[in-house]
Amino acid sequence: MPRPPSDAPDRILAAAAAILADEGPAALSVERVARQAGLSKGGVLHHYRSREAMVSALVVRALDRLDARVAARQADQELPWARAFAAELSLDADQRGGVVLLAAIALDPGLLSPLWARRAAWARRLAEGRDPGDAALIQAAVERLWLGAALGEPAPDAAARAVLRTRLEELLA
Repeated sequence: MPRPPSDAPDRILAAAAAILADEGPAALSVERVARQAGLSKGGVLHHYRSREAMVSALVVRALDRLDARVAARQADQELPWARAFAAELSLDADQRGGVVLLAAIALDPGLLSPLWARRAAWARRLAEGRDPGDAALIQAAVERLWLGAALGEPAPDAAARAVLRTRLEELLA
């Protein structure tokens, strides 16, 4: 009889994400993750060969979750993809993936290669049917707001948010 699939990879990534969020990248080690996930060090290494491999997997998972939230917002609110993307990444965003991307930068900026590939795909989608300059401005604005939130920068005040929302809506029209 086949063995049921293990939940170890999810437990490992959840433990790694918790350590990163609570203590930062310097505290992340295979041993710490193993202890927090309730596994042996060998059990962690079976799935992820290093802490960098865990962070790389976390980057991909964060991007996949972001894309899933954009798709859900698009479906739930019957929005065009670009509007759902702008809403999710900017003014209404859930910033859970930010700490993972910051950890990747701290450990090895090369771990961000999935982000660069995803950004290129987003840029292509934003450019569909709109002026390339407007598409670049939309992407720059929403990614800047997302990055600020990921870094813990205070959100713009209500008046500034209203202006930003209006300008983004004009560009997205």
